Amino acid sequence: MRFMVHWKIHRDKGKEAIANFAGLDLDDYKAQSGPDVHVIGRWHDVLTLTGVVIAEADTAEALGKWLIPWHPLCDFEIVTAMTDEEAHALAQEMTAEG
Repeated sequence: MRFMVHWKIHRDKGKEAIANFAGLDLDDYKAQSGPDVHVIGRWHDVLTLTGVVIAEADTAEALGKWLIPWHPLCDFEIVTAMTDEEAHALAQEMTAEG
């Protein structure tokens, strides 16, 4: 299952979150997702303290285990994500007469 995670750092936690991120070894940071979550891509907007990550996981629990440690610093909006082909097939199915 693919997930799109929008995150927003709490305004009063911005300096703390940026300091935590800056202090991490980048390879260790990338490994935080663990063996059950594959990060496809991650994008950050440090000016607005927001970002998005696309990840694959077999379960929502695996995704949650990865994100929970960051929850004191930021809020998450998590939705499923589909490719063009997957969304197109679903749209065709939804609009089929029958």
